[in-house]
Amino acid sequence: MKRILKVSAVAASILVTGTVLAKDRHPNLTTATGDIENARAHISAAQQNNEWDMNGHAKNAKALLDQAADEIAKAREAANDSKK
Repeated sequence: MKRILKVSAVAASILVTGTVLAKDRHPNLTTATGDIENARAHISAAQQNNEWDMNGHAKNAKALLDQAADEIAKAREAANDSKK
């Protein structure tokens, strides 16, 4: 149950971030962020279907997706800074 709540909290923060980013001038980065959210949701569904036993690979994949989302946010910031 704790994992479901954690996944839900992360998904909610990504949704909020995606909503804020939708107003941004970088639609491709916004789309990429949404794709990451979708990938996380699919991984979570796979984990639930397999009772979370995936030898840690799904957890690692989600951590890498979090890292990718962070890099996208930094790319957006860099692009915005370069246009000032």
